[in-house]
Formats: sequence, structure tokens, C-alpha cells
Amino acid sequence: MNQTQRKTIHTKPGSTKRFALIFTAACGLVLSRRGFASSICLPLAIASLLSVQPSFAQSASISTGAQLQAGIEQEDFGHLPAAIDVYQKIAADASASRDVRAKALLRLAGCEEKLGRHAKQVYEQILHDYADQPAAAFARKRLAAIQQQEHPVQRGTMTVRKIDWSGLGDMGSSDTDGQRAIFSNPNGEVFFGDLAGRSRRLIYQFPSGDEPSCLPSRDFSMVALRFMTSTRHPSYIALIKIDGTSYRELVRDDAAGSILGGTSDWGIAWSWDGRYLLVYPTHPQIGVRHLTIVSVADGKRHVLASVEPGRRVNKAAFSPDGRFVAYELLTIPEELAPAREYLLPMKDGEPQGDPQMVYQSPSRDGEDPIFKGRRSVLRDWTSDGAFLALCDLHLGKPALFLLPVKEGKVNAPPEFVRYGDIQSGHSTMNGAFVYQDRSTKPVESEAFVGSFDADNHVRDWQRVEIRGGIGLGVNPWPSFSPDGRKIAYVAGDEDPAKRVLILQDLSTGQQRILFHSQTNNESCRFEFQHPAVLCASETFNDGRWSTDLNEISADSGVMERLETFPGPRYILRTSEDDRTFYLSSGVPFLGIPPISRWERDSHQETVIDLPLHSEGEGGQERPSMDGHWIVRILEHDLLARSLPEGEWKTLVSGILPGGHFEITPDCHWVLFHSFDSEGKHALFRVRVTGGEPERVGDFPTKEEWGGLFFSPDGHKVLTLTMQYNNYDIWALENFEPPAKK
Repeated sequence: MNQTQRKTIHTKPGSTKRFALIFTAACGLVLSRRGFASSICLPLAIASLLSVQPSFAQSASISTGAQLQAGIEQEDFGHLPAAIDVYQKIAADASASRDVRAKALLRLAGCEEKLGRHAKQVYEQILHDYADQPAAAFARKRLAAIQQQEHPVQRGTMTVRKIDWSGLGDMGSSDTDGQRAIFSNPNGEVFFGDLAGRSRRLIYQFPSGDEPSCLPSRDFSMVALRFMTSTRHPSYIALIKIDGTSYRELVRDDAAGSILGGTSDWGIAWSWDGRYLLVYPTHPQIGVRHLTIVSVADGKRHVLASVEPGRRVNKAAFSPDGRFVAYELLTIPEELAPAREYLLPMKDGEPQGDPQMVYQSPSRDGEDPIFKGRRSVLRDWTSDGAFLALCDLHLGKPALFLLPVKEGKVNAPPEFVRYGDIQSGHSTMNGAFVYQDRSTKPVESEAFVGSFDADNHVRDWQRVEIRGGIGLGVNPWPSFSPDGRKIAYVAGDEDPAKRVLILQDLSTGQQRILFHSQTNNESCRFEFQHPAVLCASETFNDGRWSTDLNEISADSGVMERLETFPGPRYILRTSEDDRTFYLSSGVPFLGIPPISRWERDSHQETVIDLPLHSEGEGGQERPSMDGHWIVRILEHDLLARSLPEGEWKTLVSGILPGGHFEITPDCHWVLFHSFDSEGKHALFRVRVTGGEPERVGDFPTKEEWGGLFFSPDGHKVLTLTMQYNNYDIWALENFEPPAKK
């Protein structure tokens, strides 16, 4: 029975109260005799008590608000008939405010739909009587969806629309529905607004030191705030309404029951009705390996699936109707096994059987390691629940597929939709699929060269055009030739699995390819005195990494292999006589790996600095050319210590941690990028032994991530900036294949 068909029963306040008390007492008698809670008595008793009419207008306002909250609680606990009665009484109460009555009607319609009944007349009533209220916007969308179901139209042409987001702040595909979005800035402020930038509202300010990490609910009514593990607190999840009110902590990773595993690597996913969260640690080494469901109403949680050692949950998502959870398991290491997708039947937030595997990515034996590592497949459900959106390889290129799902079973192969390096994807309630694509915009790099004057100030920054990356992100990491007239750097090849070494004249801009690499992991650096370039080429064979250290003549391009190392190596610098090479056993920006010194004459490698043992602390290090100092950026601190066993000393605190720092060739100073007293980007220097920092010039860009590089004579400095989060966000519409008869 819908809203217009039901009749309101009018009773006297006194008789209603007496009925409620008598009914509650009767339920108590049942409880005392039977010893169990009745699923009927409790909601009816609450509903009868809430139906008491208050005596004063002010009390009426308070009562209707309290009634609405009571109805929501009934709905959250699954007592839909009781919730419907509460919402109907509020909607019929002329003394209640218009916004409360509109919200009650919207909640009423939602309950009717959860019970499998149409709520078209309720939505029409909201549009007719409360067109000025926020509830009308959602009612309009639901009516349009109902109209489409009743009178399906011919499927339109697939369209893709680019979302211009970079001017708002940091955001991802799951942060927008194509019209609205949440976004954050480096100060930790989280905003809600429209994509046009005409309006925005501050939702939350993350405390200093906490990285902004949040996820809006599907209907943008709430935001889940993720607080990662730090020295101040364990991991926890909090909730806040989209208007910035009603902040509350939902679940904390403490001794009372850990579900986050004491790590920063975990994901969350909202149910479409906003009643539940999926929580799943994604780090392969932690002890907690559960896919857990958490009630948004009270934080209660239980395990949906336990993951055996050697595997990890990479992604999980609710179906729109809440009847299934799809999740992806990856085997560690991911290069050696396919991704597997599972479906778990659900009812009222509880599993109703065992998970079933519905998809396994094809074998990729013989492919380049760069593709073997791209195992993540699951993106989301489509909004109608008919398909799982997957990203897998098609003819050697990443592409979007739709896997048809009906009643938890797959009876047809996935259907190709379009090519794209879809890093993440999110279905919206209006039927679109919003995704991030890195294939059209790899890591972009900018380079500038400046000169030091007689007062040791940097002047005359000149932009240097470099090739940067093609297809996949490439770290160019340029270095000066011994005479300071040329630079050498790595660039992407037309084949995404390979790299090229570029030699570029700074005065003319002329470029030539010096070397074609057969691998996609290449780091190169000019020697200090000789016109030759050292390149560390990482390869992956028979399940193992190794690195060839090669010397390439800048004149002839002739290559000579100097050494082969087990595992990865990355070139940091050479000594002044080019007889000692300093290497890193990893790649930049992925924590602090060991630093070693390799002697050309003896072929002896010696570790000179070990990484930090504290998990989660990332940073970067540089050895001085004479081998007497190590300088490190750790979070927002610049530190130095003498070798071999000096103590770490903080040189500067509160700097930008993006990697723009370097030791001068004379080994006396450290140049670094930070903000000056006026909040402008600037270059500073500080003595490696400590002292007051000195401002030495402006910085040519506002990008924080990159590196600094000196010419051998120390008269020139090159800054490289890299936009690591440089991706496009697209909204795909009309992309689902027509239903098969």
C-alpha cells in the first residue's frame, strides 16, 4: 500500500499513550515468559510510542526530528514496516517542518523500493509538494529511472566525457558522479562542490601529519574518512555527513579487535544504500587477511572471507541490490599468477553461502614483466547490477570489459567495451562509469636550467624541452656532461616495454638517441670527467631480477658491460675520478633502499648505508661525491650524517618532501626546495655540517616532486619536476551492451 492509499488513524493523545504503555507491557510479558526478543514487539512498541502527539509547537519540532532519527534507526536495523509507519506519520504531520517531511517521504520511498514495491507516487508527491527541498533532486532522478524501466528507450551511442578536475584539488574517479565531487588540497582540507568550481563547502580538516584520504557514499550523503597508521594513532575509519556535521568514529584498529592490520594499505567500499562498508587490508605482508563488513549504523563487524597466506584482497564491491559482494584475490608475487574474481551471496549484510570464482585473467606467460605486474582486474559493478566492469589485456593492450552476471552466475564471456589504461573505475547511481586513465597522459616532466651568479644566487631559469615519457610513465632523471653543455636522460620508446637514452645539446636543443634499451627499467648518469654515460638496466628472467651496469660512449654510442648485479640497482652518482659508483638497491620514491659503493677496479660492492627499519617511513637519500656524507629527506625533515658511522643530524625541518635536494659538487652545501617567509616557492642552501638556511633564488615551478642536478663545475643547476598523479578522469555513458533475449 503506498502513501496515497494509506489512511491516517487519529486518536486522542491520552489513548495513544495508554495503548503504547499497555502494548509495551504486553511485550515485556512475552519476553519474560519466552526468554527471547520478539521481532514484532520491539518495532511496533517504538512506533506506537513515537505516535504520541506533543502538546506544544516547540515540542512538535523536536519530536518530529527525533521521530525521523528513530525511523532511520529502524530502517538501518532492517525493520522496514516499522520505519515506514514512522515516516508516514511524519509526512502527515502538518506541524513538522517542510525539510523534515520531505526527508521522511524520501526515506519512505526508499523503504518501499527495498521491499520490492514501486514508489513512483511518493516521488511524484515530493516533486509536487517539496520541489524547493534537496530531496526533490533525488526524486527527479529516481522518477527518470522508473520511467526508463517502464518505457525503455533504444540504447544510445556510447559517449565519453572528460572531467576537468585539476583546478579543484586532488580527487579520483570514486570522488565524483560527473556533476558533484569531493576534493582535497595539500593542507588536508576536504571540500564538497560542483565540478564547475562555482560552489564548494569545507567538509573536514585533517590534522597536521595525516594524509587526506576519504571516500563519499554512493549518494554523496556521507564521507568515510580514512586515518592511516602513524606515530600518533593506529588506523581508524570515521564518518561525517556531506555538510560537515555529525562526525563520529566508526572502527579503530586497536587491541579490541583489529580489522585493518596495523597498516596504511587497506581499502574500503560503500554499499549502494549506504548501510555498510567493506574493509580489506591490501598489503601482502600483514597478519590480518580478512574481508570484513562493517555496519554504518553501529560499527558492528564480521568477517565475510578469510584470505589464505600468499594472497591478498585487491578490490571489493557491493552489487547495487546488496545481494552479492564481488572481490578480487591476487597471488603474491603477482607476476606469477592471474587475478581471480569471486562472488559471495549476501542478505541483510550477512553471507549466504560460499564464494564462487567467476573470472580468472588469462595466462600471460612470455610477456614483458611490466604487463605481468598489471594484474588488477576488478573495477566495479555497473549500476544496474548486470555486469562486472573489468580491466584486462586485449590484444596486448589494457581495455575495459563487461562480464555479464545473473543471479550470481556467469554464462557468457566478457564483452569488450574500449581500450584504456583504466587504473580505477566507479559506477555512479545515474548509470555512468567514471574512471581514471593514465594511457593518454603519462608522467609528465618539466626541466629548467639556472645559473649561479657571483653571490651564489640562481638566476635566469631557462626551460629545457625534454621528451619525457611515451605511453607509460618514465623517470628521465637527467645529468650534465662533464663540460656542462649537454644532458643525458631516459625517455619512453614507442614500444612501452623499452626505453631510449637521449643526448641533448642545451644551447641548440638538438637531440639524438644514444642507446636503445631492451628493458623498461633503466637509470642513466653521465660520468664526472669522461664523455660516457653509465646505465643500470634491470631485467627479469626466470622469475628473478638482475641489473646490468653498462658504460656507453657519448661520442660513438659503443656500449661496454661493466658488471651484472643480482636484484635491482639504481645509479645515484659517480666519484670525481669516475672509479667509484654509488648505487641504490631500489627505485626513488619507494622508501629508502640500501646504498652501496661499487669500485670499478676491484669490482667490489660495499653497502654504506642501510634503510630505516620502521615500516611505513619513506624517503630519499644522496651520498656526496667524496663519499663522506649521506643526506636524507624523511617526511618534512632534511637530515645528514657523516660516513661511515656518524649520527643523523637534522639540518632543516618543515621542508617540502618532494625530492628537490642535492649536495653540491664541492660537498659543502645541500640545495633544497621549500617555501620562503612569503609562502613562495624558493631554493635554499644549508651547510652539510649544519647552520642557518640561506635563500638563493626563486624556484621556477610550483610542482613539488622531482629532483635537482648540478653541472660538474657547480655553476649550473637543473631542476626536474614530475607530476606523478597526472591522469585524466572520464565519464563513460551508454556503454552497456543491449540485454540478450
